[in-house]
Amino acid sequence: MTSFDLTKSSGNLFRAEGLGWFKQRKWWSYDAEAGVAGGQALDFRRTSWGRVHTASVGGLETGRFDRTGVWREKGPLRWDGVDYEFEAASSWKATFVLTRYGETLATFTMKSWREHIEIAIPEHQSPPPGLLVFCAWIALAAVRDRNAAAAG
Repeated sequence: MTSFDLTKSSGNLFRAEGLGWFKQRKWWSYDAEAGVAGGQALDFRRTSWGRVHTASVGGLETGRFDRTGVWREKGPLRWDGVDYEFEAASSWKATFVLTRYGETLATFTMKSWREHIEIAIPEHQSPPPGLLVFCAWIALAAVRDRNAAAAG
């Protein structure tokens, strides 16, 4: 199993060596700028209600996640023309899973009060790095939404 640990540092920057990074643009917005190992720059945006998340490269949409329903943290995810599913595997443990045809491609788990996002990739799987960074960003946004709803 391969794993990456996206670790938060100053300025809301999450970075994992060999994978990539993302950084929230403004404290009141979930929108982020991101990059993957190798230098590809990404732009992550989310609608105001948090239902649709998009990733673009140079202004062209490369990824899209449509959360189904109001309370469900799951839905179809499309990345570079390939269809996936992304969903909460455990709300209690803040774990999310990326699948394709029912097979797990990666698991995303929040650690240390959302200071680390652990990404575990099973043997013989190799999802694109940009997709992994995008899913980590979606997972963090979902957990933040969950916590905000509980607080208030």
